[in-house]
Amino acid sequence: MTITITSLHPNYQKFRLCEKKISKFCENILFSEEKAEFSLSLVLIDDTEMRRINHHYRQKDKTTNVLSFPFLDGAEPALANLPIQELGDIFISLDTARNEAKEYGVSLSHRLCWLIIHGFLHLCGMDHERSQKEAEIMSAREQILLKQWQQNLCSQDNG
Repeated sequence: MTITITSLHPNYQKFRLCEKKISKFCENILFSEEKAEFSLSLVLIDDTEMRRINHHYRQKDKTTNVLSFPFLDGAEPALANLPIQELGDIFISLDTARNEAKEYGVSLSHRLCWLIIHGFLHLCGMDHERSQKEAEIMSAREQILLKQWQQNLCSQDNG
C-alpha cells in the first residue's frame, strides 16, 4: 500500500498539517475496509483549482470540498490488466475544508478526516446522490470510520 500526498495549495504551509499522520490515517482506513493492497492518492488544493476541476469533470462551475476519481473509471480496458492496485485520487480543497471546520465548530483535522473518508467511500463505489437509502448507508459508514480512526490523524487542533 502506498499513500501519495500532493499539495498544490499555494499556502499549504499555513495549514500546518502533519502529512505522516494523514498518510497513517489513510492507511488505517484502507486496512480496515480490506483495501490494503491498493494505493491511494490524496491531492490538497485551493478553491480556485477545485472549481476548475469541478467545472471540467462535473460541469459545475463552483468549488466543492472533495472530489474522488476512481482509477479505473473511464480508463482504457487494458488498464485493468496492469499489475497496478490503484484505488484512485481524492482531491480536497483546504480552503473549503477550513471554512467548513469553522462553520461546524470542529478542528480542521476533524474535517479532513471526514472528507478523506467521504472521498474514500466514493472511490469504493458508494454515492449519496444516487438514492436516499445509499445516502443513509454511506453516512452511517462515515460515522463508524470517523469514530474509529479520527484520533489518529493529528492530535493538535489545525483550525
